[in-house]
Amino acid sequence: MAVRSGYTQANDAIAEFLVDIGRRKLIMPTYAALVQTPEGLQLAEETFAEARPGYHPITTGSVEAVIAEAKQAPAQ
Repeated sequence: MAVRSGYTQANDAIAEFLVDIGRRKLIMPTYAALVQTPEGLQLAEETFAEARPGYHPITTGSVEAVIAEAKQAPAQ
């Protein structure tokens, strides 16, 4: 809800959650919401760079796909 509402004061907590929790079904909705805005996409990329070593390869691929798709989409 914090991501969708643009509540940027929660960004540190969101990043911490994404780094600490590697379970795909729990983090994918957050990444999907983040990549909807340019600021969120930047946070998603920065957080993913930190979290990537702790993610399962399938999770890594899923997050990479969401980020890549967002980068290819026309600006909203």
